[in-house]
Amino acid sequence: MLKKIIRAAFLRELIKNNWPVFVILFIGVLIPLSWFKDGLLIAGGDAVRYLNPGNVFFDLLYSWSSKMNFGAPNMSVTALFPYTFFWVLFQELGLSLVNIERLWVVLLFVLPGISVYYLIVSLGKEKQFRLAGLVGAVLYMFNMFIVIDVLQVNTHL
Repeated sequence: MLKKIIRAAFLRELIKNNWPVFVILFIGVLIPLSWFKDGLLIAGGDAVRYLNPGNVFFDLLYSWSSKMNFGAPNMSVTALFPYTFFWVLFQELGLSLVNIERLWVVLLFVLPGISVYYLIVSLGKEKQFRLAGLVGAVLYMFNMFIVIDVLQVNTHL
């Protein structure tokens, strides 16, 4: 009985002190996941290599790319980490391409949102900084550069 009371008090205190983080997590997970329909990838344009970045993982280790453009100098070595490595890691763990893309897009919203929140909150210790941190995090997560086209070059780290 005492454990339940302590656990409930701990959860209440955790939610009371960190409610903006939970709001950021809620917004940063639900909104991007609503963009995915019927198990389909979000892709467009000529970004063929990003349909499955794991296909070019080992090709990125070399200065010559034999898989793109019938062979060409490899100008995408910077895509090796974290983007392509992320996809290969989760492919090896057995996730589907759609679920890997979902995780990638959610992390691209949640991690910057939480980072900006803690940046703003660390500027001042008063309670109003939590609300300012929440507003700043949401505006940073959904700025006009991101909202216009979700999977632009900027989402490919």
